[in-house]
Amino acid sequence: MRAAISMRVLRYGLPLIPFGFLSYGVVYIVLRSRADDVHHTHVGWAVVFASGLVWLVFVLLGLAARGQAAGSRAGSLGWLSVLLGADGRLSTSKSVIWLWTTGAGYALLYIAGIAVFVDTEGTLTSTPWGEYLLLVGGPYAAGVLAKYAIVAKLNNGTIGKTLVPGRAQPTAVGHPGIDQQSRASDIVSNDYGNLDIVDAQYLLFNLVAFAYAAGTFLSSNFNHLIVDGKYALPSIPSPVLALAAATAATYVANKAIQKDSPAIDSVVPSRHVEADDDVLVRGVNLVPRGLDGDVAAAHTRIWLTPGTTAAASGTPVTVTPTAATPGAVSFTMPPDVPAGLVGLVVVGPGAVPSQEFSIEAHLG
Repeated sequence: MRAAISMRVLRYGLPLIPFGFLSYGVVYIVLRSRADDVHHTHVGWAVVFASGLVWLVFVLLGLAARGQAAGSRAGSLGWLSVLLGADGRLSTSKSVIWLWTTGAGYALLYIAGIAVFVDTEGTLTSTPWGEYLLLVGGPYAAGVLAKYAIVAKLNNGTIGKTLVPGRAQPTAVGHPGIDQQSRASDIVSNDYGNLDIVDAQYLLFNLVAFAYAAGTFLSSNFNHLIVDGKYALPSIPSPVLALAAATAATYVANKAIQKDSPAIDSVVPSRHVEADDDVLVRGVNLVPRGLDGDVAAAHTRIWLTPGTTAAASGTPVTVTPTAATPGAVSFTMPPDVPAGLVGLVVVGPGAVPSQEFSIEAHLG
C-alpha cells in the first residue's frame, strides 16, 4: 500500500512543478498587462513558454503510457515508466539524468523564450557551458558505465537479481520475485529494500548541486532588484562540481566491484553421506532474497558430480532441494550417486552456480 502511495505522489506531484510555474506565468502576464508593463509582460510569456513545454512533456509521456495495458511495464505508472530500470525498479542513474535534463531543459527554454519575446542581445553569452556539460553529461556517462558493469556481472554470474513482475523488461536477466513492487524508495535502496549508501549519496549530492543551480537561476531571473546575470545559466562553485563528479565516479565504481554470487560455506554432513540422508548446505546468496521459500526451492538445483572436481568425467546427478533460503539449502541424498568424492554445486533460480564443495558419499 505504501509503495503504491509513494509512486502516486511522484507520478502526480512532480508534474505540478512546471504546471505551477505555468500558472504563475499566466497570472504574471495578466498583472503586468494591467500595469502597462510591456517588458515584464514579455518575460511572463517566456515563463509560460518554458513551463508549458516542460509540462507538455509530462502529459505526453503519461498519455503514451496510458495506452498500454494496466499490468504492463508502464501501464499504471504513467510518465514514471521512463525512470524504470530493466529489473522494474526505479533507477537511481535514470532519476539523476531526468533531474538534470528537465531542469536544464526548462532553463534553456526560458532563455529561448526571452530571446523570442524580449529580444535581449547577448542572451546565453555568459553561460558556463563546461560546467553544465559535466552536470548533464556526467550522469549519462555514469548511467551507461554502471549499466555495462551490471549487465556484464549478470551474464558472468558474479551477481544475481530478482525482477519486479510486470515491470521488468522481457529481456532482463534474473528471476521474478515474490511480492516485489516498484516503489519510490528504490532510488536510494538496493534490490532487497535496504538503504544503499552509495546510491543515496549520488542522488543527494546531485540534488544539492541542482538546488544551488535552480535557486541561483530563479533568484537572478525573477528578482527585479537584480540586473546583472539575467538570462544565463548560473556558474556552479568548484566544490559543488567536484562533489557531483566524485559521487558519479563512486557510483560507477560501486557497481563495478559489486558481487553477490552464491558461495557455499559448509555442508553437513560432508563425510560418509548415506543415501536418503538429509543434507544441509550453508552459505551466502544461495538463492536471491525476496523469493518465496517454495518458489526458491522449486527453481533451485543441486549438482552432484562424481570425482574430485566438477570437471571430472562423471555425469552430474541433479537434485531438487526440499527447502531453499539465501543462507541455507537442504536436500535428500539420492541413492544413485557413486561412492567416493562428490563435487556439490548449488544453482539458484538466477542460474548462477556456486563454487564447488567436495563431500564424501558412502553409498551402496
